[in-house]
Amino acid sequence: MSLPHFPDLPDHFTYEKSIAQILTSIAMEEIGLSHIINAEGEKIQYILGTLEGSRPPTPPTIDQVIEINQTVKDTLQQVAFNQMFLSAKMADALKAYTQYKKEDSGAGTGAGTDKDTCTEADPPKDPDKKITFAQPNHYVVLEKGQTAVADTSTLFSFTISRESILSGKLEDGKLIVHGESAGVAYVAIGNQRGAVTTIAYQVADSAKINEYTLKNGGKVFFTEPGQTKPSPLTAVPAAARNDIAWVSLNPAIAEVLPNGDIKAVKKGAAIIVGTFTDKWGVEREIRILAGVCVRI
Repeated sequence: MSLPHFPDLPDHFTYEKSIAQILTSIAMEEIGLSHIINAEGEKIQYILGTLEGSRPPTPPTIDQVIEINQTVKDTLQQVAFNQMFLSAKMADALKAYTQYKKEDSGAGTGAGTDKDTCTEADPPKDPDKKITFAQPNHYVVLEKGQTAVADTSTLFSFTISRESILSGKLEDGKLIVHGESAGVAYVAIGNQRGAVTTIAYQVADSAKINEYTLKNGGKVFFTEPGQTKPSPLTAVPAAARNDIAWVSLNPAIAEVLPNGDIKAVKKGAAIIVGTFTDKWGVEREIRILAGVCVRI
């Protein structure tokens, strides 16, 4: 990939040239981020042995692949975070230029503006985003707390892979399984001839989130620091919202309260992340964009 090149600086800076230099610096940072994204992609290609002209000396283990995947995820998360700041930086530069042109033409008032107070109204609304979690497999479904009789006509012995998810016991010559918690478990049933039959169970917990909606596409806009707004997320069932663990990736801009409400701290943009386990036992992540005097 090409290296960024900053243009020669002018001998005299006008207001327009200053704005142009700011926009140029943003473009250069974007080029730098593209290099990082490309490098992370090549890192995955190398570990998987698909990078042309280069491959690891020995095939990677599952743990090594998971470790590389996590490092790539962490890096891309920071790239996305920087992208938010670049977007805010560009919006401020363009807004300053627009204000300057108005004042220069006599259309403006010439009065200064408070950098931490918005002058524009809330931006146009985005469509709501609805996510429903379908069963991630075609296994036998058993609700948490319910019991079922396994097909054990030739039962001799049985083994359950994850007893924290599914438990079992023999009762009158039958195998009775019981859903303990959301997730997947396998039951291996052996008969007297030595043959083994495996039954896969998907335990569901309907008390956990099976559907959620993000109002305004998951974007929250604040007109000034100090404001607190409720989370744009609604969940089904509603009580399962309490299971979400929230964190702000930039608490200096926007803080998130334990109940998901968001508080604006100062001008800028922040990403709010919520993590939870859905009704099928799958770990999920929600991302909310918070803009304080910044359109996102």
